[in-house]
Amino acid sequence: MDAFLELFTGLPRLGPGSDASTRRALGLLGELPGDARILDIGAGTGRASLILAEDTGGHVTAVDLHPPFLEQLAGEAEKRGLAVETRIESMDQISDADGTYDLIWSEGAAYLMGLEAALAAWRPLLKKGGKIALTDAAWLTKTRPVQAMQFWGDAYPDMDDAQANWKAFRRQGFEPIDSFTLPPEDWTAEYYDVLTQRMDERSDLAGTDAVEATRREIDVFRRFGDSYGYVFYTARAI
Repeated sequence: MDAFLELFTGLPRLGPGSDASTRRALGLLGELPGDARILDIGAGTGRASLILAEDTGGHVTAVDLHPPFLEQLAGEAEKRGLAVETRIESMDQISDADGTYDLIWSEGAAYLMGLEAALAAWRPLLKKGGKIALTDAAWLTKTRPVQAMQFWGDAYPDMDDAQANWKAFRRQGFEPIDSFTLPPEDWTAEYYDVLTQRMDERSDLAGTDAVEATRREIDVFRRFGDSYGYVFYTARAI
């Protein structure tokens, strides 16, 4: 197993977020069909997938490329008796037919394709009037620290502010519903704090690219995290 998987396997979260924010975004969407078909893209260990299945009563298909993450999700879903199907699949090659889903969900994964490319690829999978909810990194201030710009210039060159991102939604056939910025504790409580503890405990991973990059990311957030954040967007296909 490579250093990245060693570092992240077994963690409660694989990126910024919280159960409260997942439920808040779900609440913004309004009513869903009782038998809703939901696609969780880049699901990881499926923290959101479990909430979606539990709170909607729908059927969740969770896709990711890392089998250990999906195995953890499948085990937890079975234990809870939830309708969650896992599938090893790339987010840019979803194999379902057009118009399959009532809701597409993705927390912290769209940046891997770039927001607009992700929206363009995923929009056809929604039924008419279907909805999407996703988080994406965004600038929150007009003044941006040089160190933060350097970090995100490498990590996510297409990162923009929420206003520009909403324009991307509209260009790709979505009508905005609402959005909110994840609170700072969504970055720390179950993610950065746990990651820091893992890195401190795993001396065998010290010096690896995975650890060095993660420590740099955490340092940038602690120093300049008020200038950027994750925005949770909700929108409807038109």
